[in-house]
Amino acid sequence: IFLFSNIKKKKKKRYKMEHELDTRSLIKSIEEDIHIIDRHAIERKEKVLDTSKPQDLFSLAVMYSKSGFRDKLEEADKMFQKLIRSNTYATDCFYYAALTNFKLEEYDTTINYLKVLLTKQPESIQAQTLMKLAEEKKKKEGMVGLAIGAGVVGAAAVVGAGLVGGLTFLALRKRRK
Repeated sequence: IFLFSNIKKKKKKRYKMEHELDTRSLIKSIEEDIHIIDRHAIERKEKVLDTSKPQDLFSLAVMYSKSGFRDKLEEADKMFQKLIRSNTYATDCFYYAALTNFKLEEYDTTINYLKVLLTKQPESIQAQTLMKLAEEKKKKEGMVGLAIGAGVVGAAAVVGAGLVGGLTFLALRKRRK
């Protein structure tokens, strides 16, 4: 019994290590997956693809999502939405739409797409990993916004205090005369 439980523990530990390694490499690939495709490659592909066909529309949207150019990312998002509405490649579109919005720094939209995807494919490690990244970025963005807001309020308080102090000083000086 002891030998069997040791083997089981070792397998769990190895699986956990492999899973963590997969997750780390996936995070790295998501974060580095910007500006892979240049504008010339996009232009060549646009000439040969027929976007009235769902397969070509999907291929072009994926290419746009890998470009890193803001205008192409926004266009990719529209294409994925169109494909999702038509229920064509819906599951894949949810992931790529989430990835596209992640690159656009639209973390709420990213999370919404991933929630839908994870209801359909709860075992998707890519979706789970991207969800964690989006939630972390959203939290970090919120903290930065909070810090900026606090800084603005603090600066306004200092300026306000300075004005009140200055006006009080002038009023007292005027009274003495």
